[in-house]
Amino acid sequence: MSYALQLMRDRLPLSELYEGVGILETPFGYLISLDKVLKSIQFNQSSPSYPIVDSAYDLTPKGTFDNWFNMYIDEVKGHLLLELAVIFGISALVTSFLKHKHEIEFAGILFSFTGQSSTGKSTAAALAVSVAGNPTKGNETLFRSWNATRNALEGYLSNNYGVPIVFDELSSTTLRDTTGLLYSIAEGQGRQRSNVHGEVKTPKNWGTSVISTSEYSIFNDSAQNDGLRVRTIEINEQFTTNATNADNIKKAVALNYGHVLPLVAKYL
Repeated sequence: MSYALQLMRDRLPLSELYEGVGILETPFGYLISLDKVLKSIQFNQSSPSYPIVDSAYDLTPKGTFDNWFNMYIDEVKGHLLLELAVIFGISALVTSFLKHKHEIEFAGILFSFTGQSSTGKSTAAALAVSVAGNPTKGNETLFRSWNATRNALEGYLSNNYGVPIVFDELSSTTLRDTTGLLYSIAEGQGRQRSNVHGEVKTPKNWGTSVISTSEYSIFNDSAQNDGLRVRTIEINEQFTTNATNADNIKKAVALNYGHVLPLVAKYL
């Protein structure tokens, strides 16, 4: 029996295991990893096996594209800032793809939605990431809190090359060096750390669009940094038109998400 199992194992095709989401570089060409893996022509021609990709996010589509799109037509279309939120979410994969093609210098863009609690900034942020995956608060979702350690925040972003993610309510952070953290997020590389032997660890890397929400400007507690400012787009406006508009969007994206970015990935 054991001999038969060994023979079967030896005849099984091998699969390469990769980690991350978005545009992933491999020795055989690039992949686009979302809920499913899309292989480039180069990868198909060069790789002897089918890739397996490990993801830390909940990108499994829920509901239907039609329901999401109907919400877009009824609640988003014609409202510039909400339309921009959707574009910002989609931009994560597009800018990562352009970075892969060496068309742009960096893939990390920081979008800052600011305003009072009734302006709909968190609703707009959830709408933005609903194009890719689960926009509700949770451990594996795309909607996280700023109330975390720097190492945890970097861990949320690690190996993300094209899936948008939200960090909600900057005022909840207990971190002192927000300038360094924000620049690191936009730059796409975590802080250098050493192990117990004093050897430098490989830093975490990423390259994606990050949406931050806050009641105040993201630059309030950060030093003047031109490198950060050119990578940041900040909007301090009323995002939703009224409470009903906000509720309809929140309900729709909680039940229907993860359908738009795979369509963009197929086009790319």
